[in-house]
Amino acid sequence: MSTPPTQAPAGQMFPTKGPNGAEGYLGVAEGTLRRWRHEGIGPRSVKLHGLVRYPRAELDRWLQEQIDQQWSTPA
Repeated sequence: MSTPPTQAPAGQMFPTKGPNGAEGYLGVAEGTLRRWRHEGIGPRSVKLHGLVRYPRAELDRWLQEQIDQQWSTPA
């Protein structure tokens, strides 16, 4: 049984797909992650053995950056 992302160790690398992957962690579709990656606007990823992976620390950093930007923008 795999560990849910919210309880994963900080050094864990998430695959792109699946409910326990980056798409599930961020709540976006795999295609959205792919588009963000190509446009350079999403969380940074790495390729390991030809597979895209997202470090958990990077997902957390990127999410916090999005929150900070939204909260600093006047409504």
